[in-house]
Amino acid sequence: MKMGPRATRNCVIVDFNRSVPIVLSLINDLYDVDEMRLLPSLSSEDIAFVTGASSGRRRIFGAEASLEIHFWTSAASSMPAFSIIINLPTHWTVRMYMAALFVTVKKTSALVPRKVNEAWGSVSGPFTTINEVAFLYHRETDNILDIIKRSNGFAYIIGGC
Repeated sequence: MKMGPRATRNCVIVDFNRSVPIVLSLINDLYDVDEMRLLPSLSSEDIAFVTGASSGRRRIFGAEASLEIHFWTSAASSMPAFSIIINLPTHWTVRMYMAALFVTVKKTSALVPRKVNEAWGSVSGPFTTINEVAFLYHRETDNILDIIKRSNGFAYIIGGC
């Protein structure tokens, strides 16, 4: 019996198809993920491994929205291992964010929560994002969807509308 999250119209699930390291502390400012992997200051206590993510509640306030993302260590887990609240533009759907997250995980093989102190698109700093997803906030929606489709980002997304 599968215990993990269930896909619904309001819950989007992304399956990473492997164990992906997640940095457990909030990293300040944007930087290159490849450089992060080389930092000797990150210990085993700073990193955990997850196999998927699910969306929680999305809240809109002005021109920005927040989204709770839950990370799962396995499909058999009864509760998520970690949760992070990120900020995104209001014109982004939950499916769009989760697919963009999958694309960045496919590229970097890691999940790095970051605090951004400047504005990106319609999201003003400081705010929290994961990987380089915030770099897409200033792009047109059609351009973002094209990037996600070319990278097969929607293939591993279940649920949502």
